[in-house]
Amino acid sequence: MNKQIDLSQLWNVFKRSFVAMIVFGIIGTAGAYFGAKMLIAPKYESDTSLLVNRKQENDPNMQLNAQNADIQIINTYKDIITRPVVLQSVADELTSPQRVLTKKAQKAVYGTRYNATTGVREQYVTEKAQPAQYKLKPAQYSNISAADLAKMVSVSTQQNSQVFTVNVRDTDPIRARDIANQIAKVFENKIAKMMSISNVSVVSKATANSTPVSPRLKAMAMAGLALGILLAFLSSVVCKIQILVLFYFFLSLRRSPKSPLDRSSAASDV
Repeated sequence: MNKQIDLSQLWNVFKRSFVAMIVFGIIGTAGAYFGAKMLIAPKYESDTSLLVNRKQENDPNMQLNAQNADIQIINTYKDIITRPVVLQSVADELTSPQRVLTKKAQKAVYGTRYNATTGVREQYVTEKAQPAQYKLKPAQYSNISAADLAKMVSVSTQQNSQVFTVNVRDTDPIRARDIANQIAKVFENKIAKMMSISNVSVVSKATANSTPVSPRLKAMAMAGLALGILLAFLSSVVCKIQILVLFYFFLSLRRSPKSPLDRSSAASDV
């Protein structure tokens, strides 16, 4: 007798466990979906794009060389933008009160008049100069460090492209947007001083994205469905194997020959 579970037996197991697979699949799907939604904090992503492009020369060969140099230097920029020299400044800007210009300075306005005593025209002030006016804007956020920003920020680029993208992931879509825009602003100013060349400009500013990028609830639900079905099927297979093992064990006991001691005792009885 073949003691192995053949394909027909597996098919029978599948048919018998079909209802259990549906039930376990539904439980696994609901558990994975709602578990991920309730236990895992959603993360949102915002990105800003920067262009590396220095002032073009009239010579086509010089333009090509400048473009190649800009493409090669992007790798350096990608490394610098995730360093504390940039991220610490970003953290300071976001967590410190800012002085905001509310009214520009006004120059004095002069008029001219004729001085009868001296016989010449002279200037006089009609409106006095007004200094610029500022107000102190409270800090946008608190408790943001360069180490925190390093975990949120990533930089991506396309091959042979002069544009690279700064991606920020955070649990708050508004904060992700503000961090991305602040990184672009600080980096643009820093790199001009560090490299003594102004060849970085912001192509597109970050916007708040209300759709989370993680956790992926659909993928989690599908994984829960597959796991539930697999567990139901495997439990049925294990039960089937246990039943077969017990069946063949008792069958072997019934068919096993009597021991020599049992045979001698039977002969003496005769």
